[in-house]
Amino acid sequence: SVEPCTLLIFDVKQVPKMFTGTHPAIRTIAAEYAWQFHKRIMCARPPLERYPTDIHVPHTDLCDLVATMSGRVQKHIGLHVLSAARQWGDWSTREAKAKLRGEVL
Repeated sequence: SVEPCTLLIFDVKQVPKMFTGTHPAIRTIAAEYAWQFHKRIMCARPPLERYPTDIHVPHTDLCDLVATMSGRVQKHIGLHVLSAARQWGDWSTREAKAKLRGEVL
């Protein structure tokens, strides 16, 4: 890679467990993510975009995908981020945190 990247590895035998019963939030978010990603693959062709490759699909960074997800899923993701943010320590002012929470809700 010529740029910093993140690699996410799943144990393929455990993936079906994430999509049944115990993790409905993961199932919902993953399904929406897959739907949005698939739309980008299908639309990636000249003259508007470059063809997708095994390294890059246009408009598939996290912000692009989340911004086009349903409001319900965006809210779900936002609430999880707010919950995790409590563990980050003093990362912002009380007013900024309240504003962010207001945007999520």
